[in-house]
Amino acid sequence: MKDLARQAIRDPNPIKRRLAFTRLLEALSPENALTIREQLVELGADGDQWRDFNYSWGALAGKEAFSFAAASDESDLDATLSGWASASPSEAIALLNDLPEEMRGDLDRLANSVVAGLADRDRNLATDLVLRLSTEGIGEAENLIRIVAAEALRVDGPENATLWSEQIPDGSLKAAEMRSVASDYVKRDPEAAAQWAQRYANDDYAVSVIEEVGDRWAERDPVKAVAWLEELPEGRSQSVGLSSAFGDWEDRDPAAATEYLSAMLESPQRDSAISGFSRGYAWQDPLVAIAWALDISDPALRQESVTRAEKSSSGEIQTQPGNGSIPVASRQKLSRRS
Repeated sequence: MKDLARQAIRDPNPIKRRLAFTRLLEALSPENALTIREQLVELGADGDQWRDFNYSWGALAGKEAFSFAAASDESDLDATLSGWASASPSEAIALLNDLPEEMRGDLDRLANSVVAGLADRDRNLATDLVLRLSTEGIGEAENLIRIVAAEALRVDGPENATLWSEQIPDGSLKAAEMRSVASDYVKRDPEAAAQWAQRYANDDYAVSVIEEVGDRWAERDPVKAVAWLEELPEGRSQSVGLSSAFGDWEDRDPAAATEYLSAMLESPQRDSAISGFSRGYAWQDPLVAIAWALDISDPALRQESVTRAEKSSSGEIQTQPGNGSIPVASRQKLSRRS
């Protein structure tokens, strides 16, 4: 075992190191775990190896491994608890429900570890635990559901992960999970992701999902992304999506974004698009950003956008609402910068 541990840590061939470490973990038992751990300490195992060792030990020895990790000065506890939860879900959940007094301040961190282990074993069980913890007021609930979403994406891919999301009640948790799925889905198939996301365009909790799809799609094909957003039902999702998409488009190709804006008819959609463009461009040229913001029809949004752009200026800029057109000098300045 000592020779195997040495090969796993010191062999110059990375493939041989990984194979040896796999064999070492396969030989791991509750009886030899401490001896192997001592050898890994002596040989200088790296972070990934420690994570895999502790996960394996937790899965094999459960409470014994957890107790050792809890008393250790090393960062062993998280992976050990995840391994325990993956092998013995009921025991790990029972521990979380009745934490020792000295660990109650670490509830959020330990919940992350338990949920990660449960997601490896039983995604539905992990989801149920997150939903219960959410009702109990844990502050990490949205991060916890993202852990489960990441496992669903890894195992099933985004299209099937969208089916799992249906079991989560409407609300902030579902939105957090769906946004994680959307981020991965739109990278692989933006049209399919958009078709899925638009089913939720009228749901207030899913605004961030529409925003995520529109924003990520705009990174690849802003014209198609914006066209999709314009076809959505008028409302907050569409407004936020257009603002975010143009905030990204101005950074990548301000001349093309300007041309598209100039062709849009006066509407709430155009106002949202200009607001996003102005917000993003204010960091590059607040004067141009203000000029665009002044072309917003909605008085409240116009004032908000102008004020935001002014704050990005190093000097004081005096502005007055114009006649609905962008000053020629500002347009020329934008063209030169592009």
